[in-house]
Amino acid sequence: MYARSDMAESLKLVAEMAKASVSKKPEVVSVPGGPSDRLHVWYPDEKKFVESFISRPRVYEAASVAGFVSALNYLKDRVVKDAGPVAVFVGSIGVTAMLGEETRRERLTMKLTNTMAYAGLRNSAGQEATQQHLLRSLRVLFRSDVSPAGFMGKLAQIKWTNSDTGTSDAGSGRQSLQQSVLRELAGIDGSFPDQITLRCNVFVQSMACKGVPMWAMQVAIDVNPETKKFSLTPIEGELQSAEDSELAAIAKVIREGVPGVEVIEGAEWAGAQLPT
Repeated sequence: MYARSDMAESLKLVAEMAKASVSKKPEVVSVPGGPSDRLHVWYPDEKKFVESFISRPRVYEAASVAGFVSALNYLKDRVVKDAGPVAVFVGSIGVTAMLGEETRRERLTMKLTNTMAYAGLRNSAGQEATQQHLLRSLRVLFRSDVSPAGFMGKLAQIKWTNSDTGTSDAGSGRQSLQQSVLRELAGIDGSFPDQITLRCNVFVQSMACKGVPMWAMQVAIDVNPETKKFSLTPIEGELQSAEDSELAAIAKVIREGVPGVEVIEGAEWAGAQLPT
């Protein structure tokens, strides 16, 4: 720790050095061993030595879209003083409000993290899973919110046999059980779909936000009779469309919730980090 007596001696020394200076302009002088959050200035005309605190940039962080809106409403009229307009940048990495574009010192940030459902669908696309694992994932991650109606029941009914009656059909470029064979194995009525619809939020921070709904994504489901496993593959563009829609919804919530701020979509702050 820096002792008060040491501080006094240092200030005395610096003051003597400043007085000896021939400059008539205010000078910033360094105090050896002094606190880093202080600024020391010698005013030769007034023969005085002034110590002041250095105002460091303030950085605030919100954990949700609702929290971001509340914090920005509070800060925009209290933190920003003659610092220029408030600009909010909304991108897939995160949301950043620059509390005064002229100084760009203070800011409010919100990192965006993918939900387990969205990340799971993205990262495991095309990977095979057992019947039990797929059922559990759909129940836990997507809360059984699957279309068409009755799909979960049909999936649960499938009972594999050790016979060689299962065949595959590469129609539409996807491997699947022939409908007649699947019905024989499962003992179900009706066809087993080649595609299903799953709904979820893209980002954790907007899950409970009014005005940001869950998004429907079309997913191809493939059945491999040889391994007795299933795989889900999002249709091209579905994941990106859901992300774009959610970012637009977040921007709209901020724009409507904090009047007077400029909201820029599709732009990232350079200090943001990729979502996990």
